[in-house]
Amino acid sequence: MKKEELFILIKSLTRSEKRYFKLSLSLDSASYLKLFDLIESQEIYNEAAIKAKLKGHKVLNQFHVGKNYLRQQILKSLRNFHSQISKDAQVKDILRNVEILYKRELFGNCKTELKRAKKMAEEFELDAMMIEILGWERKIIQATTPTDFDSIYNVVKEQKRSTDSLYNTISYWELTTDISTAVGTPRIKEFEDHVLLKNDQKAQTIQSKVLYYHSLYYTNLQSGNVDKAENSLRKLITYLEAQPNFIRHELGMYISTVNNYVTFLIFAKKHEEAFRYLEKIKYYFEEVTNNNKANKILQKQIFRTLNIELELYRDLKKYDSQNLRFIEESITNHQTKVPDEYLISFWYQLAYIHFGERDYESALHWINLLLQFKGEVSRKDLLVHGRMLNLLIHFELKNFFALGYFLDSTRRYISNYDKLMSYQKTILNLISKASKMPEDQIKSEFKKANNRLFPDHEEHEIDSDVLDYIDYKSWIEGNLK
Repeated sequence: MKKEELFILIKSLTRSEKRYFKLSLSLDSASYLKLFDLIESQEIYNEAAIKAKLKGHKVLNQFHVGKNYLRQQILKSLRNFHSQISKDAQVKDILRNVEILYKRELFGNCKTELKRAKKMAEEFELDAMMIEILGWERKIIQATTPTDFDSIYNVVKEQKRSTDSLYNTISYWELTTDISTAVGTPRIKEFEDHVLLKNDQKAQTIQSKVLYYHSLYYTNLQSGNVDKAENSLRKLITYLEAQPNFIRHELGMYISTVNNYVTFLIFAKKHEEAFRYLEKIKYYFEEVTNNNKANKILQKQIFRTLNIELELYRDLKKYDSQNLRFIEESITNHQTKVPDEYLISFWYQLAYIHFGERDYESALHWINLLLQFKGEVSRKDLLVHGRMLNLLIHFELKNFFALGYFLDSTRRYISNYDKLMSYQKTILNLISKASKMPEDQIKSEFKKANNRLFPDHEEHEIDSDVLDYIDYKSWIEGNLK
């Protein structure tokens, strides 16, 4: 709701951003600081409670105006705090300087500032910014030497080149978006002979080349040309790596592209190559996670890389202990920066990897973090399978006393989430009975469960997608041995 926008904005601020904001407030802003602190202290927005605590403060006289003023002050503070967040932001700040200087008729200073902005715009292909920069160049010529038509013409001609370049990028954006809507439909065939996909020569900017290769990847993949699809992404990564300054400016684009390629390599069972490309991204890990001003989307992408690596370990049923320790320490040290959806996945995958290695104490550590999680996530599947995995871990640790409680709570949780599947009932009954039996009788109980879940000449009770979460077959066979 609109009235909660300020609450959501305040809750999104980092500790450094909050401190910077409070220091930037003027001495007569005590009422707004009080309003800020009251909103920040709430877990669920309650406007009535805030108003009750603001009695006697002038901000309460026109509360909606006060809220809007506070919102604008926070945004102003964020602009200043993140003034170096991107080259676009830096150029925009320079152009604000130019406008102020222009109105004071300080044209020499204007030219100095525009020279800085132009160099940045050229280096990082900021065509929209370049059009505005050239617009100011033209204004200054008109103000200082209004009859210098040759100079004006040259600036306008340069402005047109930037406009054409921007149009080229927009054309590829239009194509990429159109292809995205056609993925999974027969209409994807229409793009195989598209004029913009004939070769990369029509893509005139770095961004349009990126879009060209992505479009080529999806059209080939959907058409069954797997080798051509893979070649498109590999060529794109090679191309981007030849533009180191652009990678610095658009690191998120590079990481996202490599992540997509690694996902493809895993699908194609090219595991060694997948590991090699994962290392390319992990090179930037410390830089992104230790930067308090790094945007959350970029952080999410870098954590996605670690998540993909864990999925690779699970697929291969083996891992590099040094890399695994790096992932575990990274998640622990940067937990507040990891999105909840990824955090749940990390905990589950680490628990499962250690379970597979029979390191049950470590598996229990990670699964406990998952079970203790109280937030709202869409990955309910991991919460369900996590509870089933928890039972297997406690069984292997012979924590039979605790198993009674966990069996009951798992039944309740899964029943509330959906309904107990047939295979889940079999596993729950197996653990319930086996945990109460003498050791010499347990094997027969596992045999019964194995025959029921995985009969030789009948359809198995457990779908293959369930076994991707927990390999019950290997676990049962291990206990039979």
